Amino acid sequence: MPPINTTQTITHRTNGYMIGRFLREGQMRKMVFERFGQVDVLPKNESHTVSWRRINNLGISKAKAALVEGVTPSGTKVTYEDITGVTEQIGDWIPLTDVLMDISDSNKSKKLINELMYALGKQAAEVKEERRADVLRAGSNVFYAGGTVTTRATVAAKVTKGDFRRVERSFSRNRVDKITKMISASPNYGTTAIEEGYVAVFHPDITPTMRDIPGFVLAKDYGHDGPRLPGEVGAIEGFRCCEADVVKPWTASGSSGATTFLSGGDKSTGSNAYDVYPIICFGANAYGIVPLQGAENVNILVNNPSAGKGNELAQEGSIGWKTWDLTARLNEVNMARIEVCAEAL
Repeated sequence: MPPINTTQTITHRTNGYMIGRFLREGQMRKMVFERFGQVDVLPKNESHTVSWRRINNLGISKAKAALVEGVTPSGTKVTYEDITGVTEQIGDWIPLTDVLMDISDSNKSKKLINELMYALGKQAAEVKEERRADVLRAGSNVFYAGGTVTTRATVAAKVTKGDFRRVERSFSRNRVDKITKMISASPNYGTTAIEEGYVAVFHPDITPTMRDIPGFVLAKDYGHDGPRLPGEVGAIEGFRCCEADVVKPWTASGSSGATTFLSGGDKSTGSNAYDVYPIICFGANAYGIVPLQGAENVNILVNNPSAGKGNELAQEGSIGWKTWDLTARLNEVNMARIEVCAEAL
């Protein structure tokens, strides 16, 4: 059952304020994957299983044939594919001491609330995004830097324009729609229209190499005034490029032999294996999420320090959060990852 927001030892008014603050702080973080997933809100009093229904490609062979006068065509039967997943609950808490005697009133308490909500909202956003990155980087559609190797253990090249072209060609062949809108960065739901394109997300260690690719356009040099994506650093070919440190590398899992790439986060000595970084690329309808947004999706729990067994002097309290989480890959051909090395600067 999804959580019901719990006031514990604070007023409902303060609880509402805290949830709003928590969500605002979370949404202000660089939540890239939150913006583009198909959203499924887990309703109250229902199971933990979430389903996304996909209409399979209708095909064109019947429809492209000329109609015969007076003859009704047979039509095409719609077929579906359901992708299901089970939500998991995540969360954390912070101990409070008796210095916070009334969280509802004083200016000092309100300042503390803001500080705690900033820290907790930031933590929740980072946890959600890293869990999503872990799911998306495990997709089955893989490209390797340089286009000549076929395993992670043999990766020994930085990313190039050609790598993005190979992914874009794959997307085009599979008729993957470009992204034209993103979920707004606010506590509530809503979408914002954006300049169309595919999205590529990578660790900041890759950003210097990206900037050196011929034809890479820095975000600050865009010729349009549309909204920027979270962490957006520029564009290459048909991709809008965002950096996010939650897209972790596979440490020391590539090839070896040179000192030009990172290994274990430092410059390789030549004998140790390179770190291999995923660049996660996707178009529309690639994955689904249970979002952080929405007051019903997060539970803020506060216990003011109060006397009781084990806390006889009312010295200990707590403040914490918990929420439901799920990321599901819906269309493997609508996403891809490029596995590359990061240059040692």
